[in-house]
Amino acid sequence: MQELLISDSKRTKLAELKGKTIIAAAGDFTQIDLQFPKISLRVGIQDETPASTIKGAEVLLASIDFIEGSSRQEGAIFLQASTVERVLIARTLLYFDGYAEYSNVDRSFMRMKYWWKRLFLSRSDFEITLEKALTQSVSGFNENTVNPKYANLSKKAAAEATLLDAGILIVTDKTLIPAFTNQNSYGFPEREHFDVNNLASFLAEFEASYDFEEL
Repeated sequence: MQELLISDSKRTKLAELKGKTIIAAAGDFTQIDLQFPKISLRVGIQDETPASTIKGAEVLLASIDFIEGSSRQEGAIFLQASTVERVLIARTLLYFDGYAEYSNVDRSFMRMKYWWKRLFLSRSDFEITLEKALTQSVSGFNENTVNPKYANLSKKAAAEATLLDAGILIVTDKTLIPAFTNQNSYGFPEREHFDVNNLASFLAEFEASYDFEEL
């Protein structure tokens, strides 16, 4: 099994954030910048090659970088003057299955479904763009993110699985800051879609896919 885990040195630095004041937090669902009195923390997204032999598969996880002093913040400021109370690591087990190559008939059927949904269903631009891209694909597979505590994989599946720290969850005295890849997608959980004022509710929402370890 492949392991992509946060290093011990970064775990120590993350733990040391507890009790510190966030001067300002800015960013969006792909990058978050936290400004502290003497350092800055930038959490972005990086991709890695998985252990899986499935063509086109990739692992997406948070990149964590500490910067001495202040750094240029990108995106809108969403939090100011808030104290870090807890820091948790979001760990998941990722594996791929269901690989299939699409025939011309399969792709034609996918296009028909796409246009039917495009014309008659009200959906976001992102969903429409994503599904259109799928109609142009020649193959596909399933991505599965499972809480390692609940995983029950075959020996073969486990050998090609990846145990990874998808990122972190920061709990402050005012809100939650989720900065981990959401089910191996290129983005963090979007704050407006979840209750970031209720830790128990938030953890329950993601319990099936993530084990949250407190530092």
